[in-house]
Amino acid sequence: MQKYPKPVGIIEDNISLKSNIADYINLSDQYFSVFDVSSIENLNNLKISVEPEIILLDIHLNDGNSLNSLDILLRKFPETYFLIMTGDMNDKNILKALENGAKGYINKPFEMEELIKAMDKIFQDGSFLTPLATTSLLKVINDNKKPSSSIQHTYSLTMKENEIVVLLRQALSYNEIAEKLKISYHTVNHHIKNIYNKMDINSKSKLIAEINKDFKNS
Repeated sequence: MQKYPKPVGIIEDNISLKSNIADYINLSDQYFSVFDVSSIENLNNLKISVEPEIILLDIHLNDGNSLNSLDILLRKFPETYFLIMTGDMNDKNILKALENGAKGYINKPFEMEELIKAMDKIFQDGSFLTPLATTSLLKVINDNKKPSSSIQHTYSLTMKENEIVVLLRQALSYNEIAEKLKISYHTVNHHIKNIYNKMDINSKSKLIAEINKDFKNS
């Protein structure tokens, strides 16, 4: 079956970088650029003929922190993946990006091939984080920074079980959790069964519902 290139949107205020990304994407077989703008305001004034399947989004734009507008962008493009590309390694921004609906986080500076691989990963697995971003995310968890989970204390979860709870909330698969925590799939499954027992539930959907309720109230 023939595969058609996927449309990509770019929101980046570094003009040179924005142009380089668009040029590289357009030379690839997998993707093509449908727009490249330097601000969300520019995007709002743009008439878009093809809706992007993925948007590459810088955090610190000339018109403000784009994470504050991510919910608006998601309503405008409800079927679109968002990949954050930034040099900002602030732990809270990484967490905020993922909480607000981003599916990936790539650190600047990056090679263009890395960017393509990150987009491929999102379409293949639904998410992508660089090792550096993963380390920062886990640091937030381990330091019990917001959002912290009272589930851990209520149900006497271990630190590893709590890490898995937080990653499950990010819609990661068991295999992705195993990869990020550098443990086996079997070990992840074992921890999740222990979580089920402690919380007296019997399905992933009930676990996710409890996690979301807990984080919403935290």
